[in-house]
Amino acid sequence: MGAIKDDPGGISTSMGLKRAKILYIEDDRASRLLVKQLLESAGFQVLEAENGLRGLEMARREQPDLILMDINLPDISGTELTTKIKNTPALENITVVALSALKGEENRQIFLVAGCDGFIQKPIDRDRFAEQIQEFLAGKREKIPTSSQELVRRRYEKTLVDRLTNKVEELQRSNQLLQELTQTLQDYNAKLERLHHIVLALQMCHSAEQLKADLYHNICQNFAISRCAFLEIDPEHNQLVPRHFCGIDPHVLKKLQIPYQEKRFEQLFQESQVVVIEKPEQIAETAIREQLKQTESFPFIFGMLGIPNQKPENLLDPETVQEMLRIMGKQLGEEVPITQEVLRDHVQQYLTPEMFRPGGFLYIDLKSVPEKARQHTVQLLEMLLRTASLIYNNLLLRIQLRQLFIHAETEAITDPLTGLYNFRYLMLQLEREVQRSRRHNSPLALLMIDIDFFKAYNDTFGHPAGNKILQKLAQLLQENTRGTDIVARYGGEEFVVICPELDRTGALKLAEKIRRIVAQTPFEFEKQLPHQNLTVSIGVAAFPQDGKTARALIRAADVAMYSAKKAGRNRVQGFSPASS
Repeated sequence: MGAIKDDPGGISTSMGLKRAKILYIEDDRASRLLVKQLLESAGFQVLEAENGLRGLEMARREQPDLILMDINLPDISGTELTTKIKNTPALENITVVALSALKGEENRQIFLVAGCDGFIQKPIDRDRFAEQIQEFLAGKREKIPTSSQELVRRRYEKTLVDRLTNKVEELQRSNQLLQELTQTLQDYNAKLERLHHIVLALQMCHSAEQLKADLYHNICQNFAISRCAFLEIDPEHNQLVPRHFCGIDPHVLKKLQIPYQEKRFEQLFQESQVVVIEKPEQIAETAIREQLKQTESFPFIFGMLGIPNQKPENLLDPETVQEMLRIMGKQLGEEVPITQEVLRDHVQQYLTPEMFRPGGFLYIDLKSVPEKARQHTVQLLEMLLRTASLIYNNLLLRIQLRQLFIHAETEAITDPLTGLYNFRYLMLQLEREVQRSRRHNSPLALLMIDIDFFKAYNDTFGHPAGNKILQKLAQLLQENTRGTDIVARYGGEEFVVICPELDRTGALKLAEKIRRIVAQTPFEFEKQLPHQNLTVSIGVAAFPQDGKTARALIRAADVAMYSAKKAGRNRVQGFSPASS
């Protein structure tokens, strides 16, 4: 095969010219987008795979001319994937090139032993990238010195053995854990069998009222209870009132007046979901004791639907918040980005103690339960009410979240005036992009944008006019930045653009483009200003040379922006250590 001079992305064959097919295996979406743009612009056909196993599957199906891959993949090591490719008969002749930031000769040689045909160094040279690919397509191969081949091969084999040993040990540990869990599940299976279909029915409930009614009726039917009642809290009169009942004279129930004393009930159910009242003497309040005597209630079981002493702050542990994200993500899709921190803060605002009041109380007359079966019945009811209480609380929470989620989340990450991301979300995303750039050794830039003489404009024409300026500038920034860029309002008249996969040179070009567009765009009242034009000053900082952390990048871009203002405004200024 040879290169076609008038088409860098072509391969000559007996049938003429065809576009070279490149399969790029990379877990980072932004990197895939960059490489795809560079190669497609050079005439190559580009296929993408987000992990190693997916890439192997696509290679078998698509038969690419060259496989380009990152050496750090989430599901399989680069050496293992290369070996799999080269040991697959249908793929053994395909050229495999690794994108790598590795500089150690030993590591590179191990990859060559595994079957890799060569490397392209990260960060990639955009001007030479397509030419480097074409060189490999034309037959370029990197070789290990003959004198080192056997030593490197032994090192590679040792690496494979070590990985296999670790996987076997991990499998043994998992197997042991599985055996222990299986035994535990077997022990619990007999106890849960009678409760299984009740819990399934409760999980299908779509409202708190439906859950309470289903719980009551299922207990009566499955436990053969002849006298039973479900009592709810009447918040207006602060007392318990019967909502569902059987085997009890309704006229007698109407006469019952049992006050709901929150502290007293918290103490009563502090250690258990169910308490057994054997004798009237266990009831401290004389009035309640006498009323229960009249209904011939003793002995009886008193159970609570609700989690004892549940507080809003106890609900928001990391595991619970993660489960909320999973549930709400399915219901709402991925239109709005969401993090655990944002969700926790907003849920906290809406979770009031009133939400965690008990859903009600269950009264069961034990006289209808055979003496020998009473202890077993109490244990089963304890387990059922604990499970039902968790389902009940989760149901309340889902109902609340369904009503408030979109509003709360949008409010949490969006600047209400401009519709851009706000400062808090900006910092979260900048932290993530810095970590990603550090991990992949990829470029990252930051633009700090400030409206020139905005205070004078605001003072002269009023805040409503100033707000329109901010909104129009926000729209311009969104329309004139890349799809991968993140535009946010930093505060006041300052805006920030996060530019993943963009180096300092590219960021300066983008900033100049924005400056020019703003200067050419007409704004209301600008001709009445002394300078007769509304402009912006932009500071540019790049990772890691201008700052190795999110806050350092912000500071560097801010310093550069003020340097632009000092230099006369309406200009772009890259960060310089001297200016700080």
